[in-house]
Amino acid sequence: MQQHEAHFATAATEIQQATITQAAGLAALTSQVQQLMAAFTAATAAASPPPPPAPAPAPAPPGPVPEPRVGSPERYAGDPGSCNPFIMNCSILYALQPQTFSSEGARVAFAINHLTGRARQSSSFRPSPPAATEGAPSNSHTRDSRDSAQPLYCGQAGHFVSRCRAKGRTHQ
Repeated sequence: MQQHEAHFATAATEIQQATITQAAGLAALTSQVQQLMAAFTAATAAASPPPPPAPAPAPAPPGPVPEPRVGSPERYAGDPGSCNPFIMNCSILYALQPQTFSSEGARVAFAINHLTGRARQSSSFRPSPPAATEGAPSNSHTRDSRDSAQPLYCGQAGHFVSRCRAKGRTHQ
């Protein structure tokens, strides 16, 4: 039995020595981890960019945007082959300058002002009264506000391109 007690005493001493060694190793590892954490924190603080500056207050909304300057279309003299390009160029101008051509009267007056020769002689224009309401009957010189076609004449007096049965054909 003494032999067993001696054996237990030796084992207990060895275990105690191993525990002390492991505690010292653990303390050394803990110190190293703390040093690494401090170095990492210092490195990330030095490498990280400064926080973004506070956003500047929003600028005041700009005033009305000026309309682009666009050249006028070539004048239309009544040639059927140049009618569609004239209408397209006028439509582009109207789309790019909606403030200038905000009314039908402005669009029609512009188009008529760019007619020459036979086309100018056959055109007639009387602006609709400003108090006209939607759904009111339109005369042959104005376009119904529900009609989405461009308010341009086809060349015959009182004919809009959108309503002309002879559109695309030469009037006799």
